[in-house]
Amino acid sequence: MGVTMRELLEEYAGGMKDGFGFRGVLPGGASTDFLIDKHMDIQLDFAGVAAAGSRLGTGTMVVLDDQTCPVGFVHNLEHFFAQESCGFCTPCREGLPWTEKLLWAIEQGRGREEDLELLLRHTEWLGPGNTFCALAPGAMEPLQSALKYFRDDFERHIREHRCPYHDPEPAIPHPLTSIIPITYDHLHR
Repeated sequence: MGVTMRELLEEYAGGMKDGFGFRGVLPGGASTDFLIDKHMDIQLDFAGVAAAGSRLGTGTMVVLDDQTCPVGFVHNLEHFFAQESCGFCTPCREGLPWTEKLLWAIEQGRGREEDLELLLRHTEWLGPGNTFCALAPGAMEPLQSALKYFRDDFERHIREHRCPYHDPEPAIPHPLTSIIPITYDHLHR
């Protein structure tokens, strides 16, 4: 508590592996906002992390390197949170799977520019005060900060109709397609 993020990552954790650069970090686990290189010298305490726009949360840092797709990274988080919803409140039960499917479509190269605005709206609709518990608001934290810090990656996915971080692969259906018929058009109704 109180060391800088740079000190923790570079000295105590041994730094980034050879060939990988630092891109961002979720300083308090999966349900916190990203911090980026400009935040490397903040003190890792409650006040310092909050002033930078995130939270210490669980105190478990999740590092995003420069070889990992931020869109795919956030999609993976949203997939987890969508599965964890208890289904009690509508915004979480309906909003988290919808957000996850929209990120899936962007990652698969089927995204549209207006999807970014829809994702931003979801970070508000599923934000604090709109759900029974903190699951959905926590799920929106990495998404809202990814849209802020890595927006160019989202736009590039949409512009190039593919993920630029790996070789183009044939579009694969969403994993739930066999259970619930899902089409991309369905996401935009």
